[in-house]
Amino acid sequence: MTSKDALMKMAAEARGAIADPKRITIAGNDTRPRFELFHAASSLCSLKVRTVLSEKALPYRSSEMIRICRMSALCVMKQMMRIWPPHSGHSSANTS
Repeated sequence: MTSKDALMKMAAEARGAIADPKRITIAGNDTRPRFELFHAASSLCSLKVRTVLSEKALPYRSSEMIRICRMSALCVMKQMMRIWPPHSGHSSANTS
């Protein structure tokens, strides 16, 4: 299996995990677009990517994912702690 075949299989499996098929659409007029974007609709990063694809008139398959975690303050804090744990010594509140 080539790496392209493996990637296509992985994308198909991810697409299959999306429960609502209405969340998978084609943007543009190509039925087999080169790009596929797995994204959350409210994500700022995916909005930037969709904007560039649109401005360049590049067709893509949009596979909208539903986030498991709502972006409550607690959830955001938990995600930030994974990225930058307080015991790392890099706290902006450190006054020593």
